[in-house]
Amino acid sequence: MLDGRLAQKTTLYGFSPKLVAPNQVVLIEDMIHFSPVHPERLQLADLKQGTTTELYPPQQDVMRAKLARENAAHMPTRDVCMKMNDPCDLHLFDEEILGIATGDGGHFALIVNQSASHAILRGEPPVTVASQSALYIYAPSDHGWAYCETEMSNEEAMRTQASMTRSWQFNDTSERCTPSLPVLPDMSTSVMNPFSKKAN
Repeated sequence: MLDGRLAQKTTLYGFSPKLVAPNQVVLIEDMIHFSPVHPERLQLADLKQGTTTELYPPQQDVMRAKLARENAAHMPTRDVCMKMNDPCDLHLFDEEILGIATGDGGHFALIVNQSASHAILRGEPPVTVASQSALYIYAPSDHGWAYCETEMSNEEAMRTQASMTRSWQFNDTSERCTPSLPVLPDMSTSVMNPFSKKAN
């Protein structure tokens, strides 16, 4: 980030930035790539204030809790977990942000594919044991940010991802739910971001 004199002000570590309001962008955070799981995170950067705010994942997320329950039902044995370098944490799984669409007034939507994979037997490659896609809609509120969430079929999510560069607009999905839940960030996966202050 540069100031008005084009001098470096700060550095944002992430990719796929999207402008959601004047001087505000959301971006997917950098992460440790050589890891058994890759839970992507989303943050808001205020370019004027030079601050960042964690937005995804939120605490007490119903969709992520649902996948965690399915993940727990397919957990390998402790021996396989240790031998395959699998954390075998029911709350730790892949989360891929497939795309972000912006609307008016700072509103934006994102589609996330959440999936858990494990090697069931020693020496075998991991297989997907649970997978789902979710739509999240975010909106600024009087006390920060609010969000809502709803399930999408994996097929619809993939179709939408394929059309993102051409046709997916915020209004295509804005009626699916109304942001009303306060955003309290879940920092449990922040250790996957090597640049996160919470990770140190």
